[in-house]
Amino acid sequence: CDITPPDWLREYHVFVYGHSACTSLHASRVTESRLLERVKMAARLAALQADNRALVFDAASLSDRIEALNIRIAACHMHSSPVKGASRRRPGVGPTAPSDTIPSSAPSAPSASTPPLGGGPLPAVQPAVGTDRLYFQDTYRFTADATVVSLTSAPDDDKCVLVLNKTVFHPQGGGQPADTGTISGDGWGFAVEHVTVQKEDNSVEHHGRFVGDGANSSGLVGTAVKLSVDDVSRRLHARLHSAGHLLDAALVNLGRTDLEPGKGYHFTAGPYVEYIGAVSVDDKDALAAAVSAECQRLIEAAIPTVVTMDVDGTTGYATRIVNVGGCTCPCGGTHVQNTTEIKSITVTRIKKVKKNVKFSYTIG
Repeated sequence: CDITPPDWLREYHVFVYGHSACTSLHASRVTESRLLERVKMAARLAALQADNRALVFDAASLSDRIEALNIRIAACHMHSSPVKGASRRRPGVGPTAPSDTIPSSAPSAPSASTPPLGGGPLPAVQPAVGTDRLYFQDTYRFTADATVVSLTSAPDDDKCVLVLNKTVFHPQGGGQPADTGTISGDGWGFAVEHVTVQKEDNSVEHHGRFVGDGANSSGLVGTAVKLSVDDVSRRLHARLHSAGHLLDAALVNLGRTDLEPGKGYHFTAGPYVEYIGAVSVDDKDALAAAVSAECQRLIEAAIPTVVTMDVDGTTGYATRIVNVGGCTCPCGGTHVQNTTEIKSITVTRIKKVKKNVKFSYTIG
């Protein structure tokens, strides 16, 4: 059977952008050799899924598609790994340009009206391969049942890596740190110390160590497990991440649309957002105070965070769009239910960093 362009392009997106649903687009510019490599990988996977039927794809037209693909990458840059000159700020209710994210498993686009985050289940649009990420649907889901898909040991120490069919653990990415917590089975426990994504197949990897007297790493594949995320850390990470987005909304409201959001760092130690643009030395203190005041106004307004899935009717790609404080952008992270949960934001410093300007902030 033939792989038509939409099919192999979809598989390409699954592999290259499998890090999460539209966060951390680590690929910047696409090369023909890289694209061809991914297409061949997708063809091999599809062949296995089609009972080893021979698959034929046309590589001659790859170069014609690369430029369009690079344009779409630039249209969907996030807080982390930004593409220079692109913006993740999208005032309003959704994107106006196609963006590279995940193929939709839904046959049609979901309703444009979606419950606020944490206020109900969100559209379960997931990557075609890899781990089902339950935190997409609810930031405040801290537990779940799952099945072990694979277990590997780290070569240098006593750590292991567990891959499950589904997870509530958010991996590090998009400027947000990884969740921690526990995975437990029949008579054993596993302390999750770090979470990453395997880009090749979009699987979420849980790094950690077996703990307790009943710890046993043998014969676990296919067994049922229970997951528990450290809810205190998850809530803090959500507040820090949403606070970074609220800075965007405040700047838009203050008329500083000349500052284009770029890299974001939403960790507990020194969170910040870098913007492409400039702030004069004389204006730094006044702007920091004005942004802090506008953020506080938005916080006190108790604005619900709204998450929607924007599905391209032609390609079937779904983009997870997060609206915090009235400002939207593609994002795969966890966020507060409404702005009051952030409590307070203070811009502590505005500093020039090369051609960008860094807004450091703290939350209450």
